[in-house]
Amino acid sequence: MRRAVLVIAVLWCATAARAEESRYSLGALGGILYSRGGDVLTFDYGTLYGGEVGFRLGERWHFYVDFGQTTLQHQVSPATAVTFGDITSATSVEASLTRLGGALHRSLRSPDHRLNLSIGLGGGAVIWQYSDPDIDTTYKVKGVRGQMVDFGASELFLSASSRIMLQLSERISTHLSFQGDYLTGGGAEFDGSIDDHRDRWHWSSMLSLNLHFGSVRRRDGWASDSAWSSP
Repeated sequence: MRRAVLVIAVLWCATAARAEESRYSLGALGGILYSRGGDVLTFDYGTLYGGEVGFRLGERWHFYVDFGQTTLQHQVSPATAVTFGDITSATSVEASLTRLGGALHRSLRSPDHRLNLSIGLGGGAVIWQYSDPDIDTTYKVKGVRGQMVDFGASELFLSASSRIMLQLSERISTHLSFQGDYLTGGGAEFDGSIDDHRDRWHWSSMLSLNLHFGSVRRRDGWASDSAWSSP
């Protein structure tokens, strides 16, 4: 354990070679997403793919806009007493999700380090629906007014995330990110008997390859950094 910590510390210090600073980045990403499925369903991990755009707001501040898409498959098991209307744990279910989010990140080290770590908070919307993969039809469940509605929504979420960033060259970097999205219920209008048994958390891990462009001119200064440093 001590050796592992020592190796990490040496690598951390050894990556102080100056990295190119750019205002913008464009990246392609891929990874996995996990949703427990709630009290009724049990989903396998889904392959997540998409892209992102990054904006440098200050010396250590970035804002990222990302999108991703995945499909989750339910692990069919013997039916239990808890159901989503006609959907039981023995029902074949496919969940399709499209995520669009934004997050404000602060780097823990100055941008002249090739290896960096950032933490961030954000939010967005996820467009999801549960369907029958055999007949390609969206399931129906009870809505807030007792009517039958599609089991899907464009739902708002809040997220927390972290990134490990490695600058491979002046214009190319790779990011390993981890994030948790909490589905707030905003945009999802289901009866309490349905809503109470849904899973509100989505967990994901992604690896991205990013192209940086738009050089920073130091004489411009960073308004956001000066605001934070003012007494």
